[in-house]
Amino acid sequence: MSTHAQVSPLDLTSGESVSAGYYTGLSQVLNGYLSALESLFFDRFNLTFQFDYQIGQPMKFNRYLDGLPQPCPIFVHSLSAFEGPSLLVLDNPLANLILQQAELRNAGQVKLRRDFQVSMDNYPLLEKTVEDALGLFAAGWDRMVPCKHQVNKLVSHKMKAKIMSPVEQCVSVRINAKYKSFSSYLEICFSAYQLDQILRNHGYKGLLLGDSKPPENQLWALKHLIEHEALYEATASLGTVELSKAQLEEALESGSVLPLQNPLQAQVCVSVNGMPLFSGAIGESLGTQAVQINGPIEEIRQKQRAKSKPFAQTQFPNS
Repeated sequence: MSTHAQVSPLDLTSGESVSAGYYTGLSQVLNGYLSALESLFFDRFNLTFQFDYQIGQPMKFNRYLDGLPQPCPIFVHSLSAFEGPSLLVLDNPLANLILQQAELRNAGQVKLRRDFQVSMDNYPLLEKTVEDALGLFAAGWDRMVPCKHQVNKLVSHKMKAKIMSPVEQCVSVRINAKYKSFSSYLEICFSAYQLDQILRNHGYKGLLLGDSKPPENQLWALKHLIEHEALYEATASLGTVELSKAQLEEALESGSVLPLQNPLQAQVCVSVNGMPLFSGAIGESLGTQAVQINGPIEEIRQKQRAKSKPFAQTQFPNS
């Protein structure tokens, strides 16, 4: 005689629940983070990288670890907004690019290894860049909840990166970095349950703030380009003259002398891209005609206006 077995479901989630709808708040954090990374990478490599991100679907942590390439640099770090550690994974080409950033700045090009090797010599350089990248990521959370960061250790094998229970849900954010034919990524992984709690409680702040508080260095790369690399056209003018059409035709035929009007008197006006900005003196330097800048043109104009003008009163004869 057989009896019915009592079967009860086994909850592998440990009470976790993740709501994808709350990820809009995470997107606000990441949008600001990408802008900050552009400035950081321009500072490190003197190149303008293009960034985009992908938010992965929640998955069991052991499944996430199985998908990591081996070996690769994995940084275990802490974000104070989350309970428990998180991971930052570097793709090998990006890690090797970071290690050769000085050579890239000096030579303009490098040959990258396909494998990853870390030593006591190159670990500090790798950690410094990761430290700065994580600092920017933590700063992005400040719009919702105060967040500090700390880099705990670097491991090169997934067996040493077990920071969560194998059955715990995790979410990964992949940040893709591209420059011409170079393409690589870094990836941040954290607890889906903890992320969901933050977004449920504070995500509305990210939605309300939007991008009204961009990172301070958001436009750093553009400012650097304008200040140090852009080309400007400067023109020094001796003076101006106003002519009618008839006077111009006569001057062309007879070679007439045209008097120039110059309110700066002995100085000339220096214009940058057509805008008068400086006053200067015409001269010669190292066998080449040159202009010596004396200061802002408006200062000279003010001095000219302040000078007393000669005035002689008209004397009328007695009638």
